[in-house]
Amino acid sequence: PAVHECVVVGKEDKMVGEDVVAVVVPKDNEGGADLVRELKNLCKGQLSNYKIPSRILLWDKLPKTHSNKLLRRKVREIINEVVEMDFLIDAVRKAGKTVQAAFDSKKYSFLGDFQHEKIREKSLKELVIEEDILCQDIIIEAIKEQDPGAAIYSEELNNLEQLKTDPAARKYLIDPLDGTHNFCFGLPFWGISVAVLNAANASIAAVIFIPEFDLLFKCDGPGHPTMTYDKDTWVEPTTAQKQMREALVCYDNQFYKLGPGAFAIYHKLTEKCFTTRITGSAVFDIALIASGKINARVWNNTNPYDIAGGIPIVKGAGGCVSGFQGEEIDIFAPQVVMSSDKILNQGIVEIIKGVEQSTGESKWAQPIKK
Repeated sequence: PAVHECVVVGKEDKMVGEDVVAVVVPKDNEGGADLVRELKNLCKGQLSNYKIPSRILLWDKLPKTHSNKLLRRKVREIINEVVEMDFLIDAVRKAGKTVQAAFDSKKYSFLGDFQHEKIREKSLKELVIEEDILCQDIIIEAIKEQDPGAAIYSEELNNLEQLKTDPAARKYLIDPLDGTHNFCFGLPFWGISVAVLNAANASIAAVIFIPEFDLLFKCDGPGHPTMTYDKDTWVEPTTAQKQMREALVCYDNQFYKLGPGAFAIYHKLTEKCFTTRITGSAVFDIALIASGKINARVWNNTNPYDIAGGIPIVKGAGGCVSGFQGEEIDIFAPQVVMSSDKILNQGIVEIIKGVEQSTGESKWAQPIKK
């Protein structure tokens, strides 16, 4: 009863051949992620697996002729007007599998190897390793081959200041190995992220890969849902909605960079939510939110490459992204909340505001001066 009309079409896909895509017009243009979940569950109960749409898109209306006849070809054209992601997916997977071999062979012997010729401390307690650069080079090579004039930005290129004023219609922002310290210590919580930005530096599409867990996510463009690759097909994941008292919230690491407000917020969160975790990888936490494993992540003082890929991935899975006041953010926002749904997001924002009011501070992510 919540559906006004719908159409199902096929979409070409390099990895699976063809996707089944359903386009739904909700009654009164309401429903959002909840309607998508309901329709997916309904399909699972009544259709064979190969008939179930891998993605469900919600549109305001369907294209039709003057005589009200559906323009199915136009629907297919619109669906195919997405960011070209196949080459990025291939590059990210190649990079991930390449450095995974080094990780699995335990190339680094933790702290004893911090003087290793392939490890350097680029800033206080911040390491860069050979695999950071290797991932970056593989991805950049693929981008240049596909899009020779592309503007490319990366954590290890140290060129983010230029991004703010770059008017290019399409840009790529790479986090080549997020969780480098976990990688060095033999912890599997690390991954790769590539975001596609438009002229206004809005993150419109992304690929995220967590090699040790074989988790691969993509968002093809604005209005398209997040997809995850599972058993040779793309399926649509959804976030797991939880009340605050039931939620698992991930938080910042490296507290030495943060001011006392970050500690105060964390303390209050531990009182209000069910439990917390600190994994040490933004990309890993984003993947967990999108797949419904955890419910939120809070950043007190982050960088564009940490969150750019996460914005479309989390939103495309039905989640919510905001600043510390609940406001819409761009990739340059230092204070960020990503969560499974708007209600939980608002609850976390209220906790942050409450800490702010009780301490009289207005900024939470000021680095501790040494």
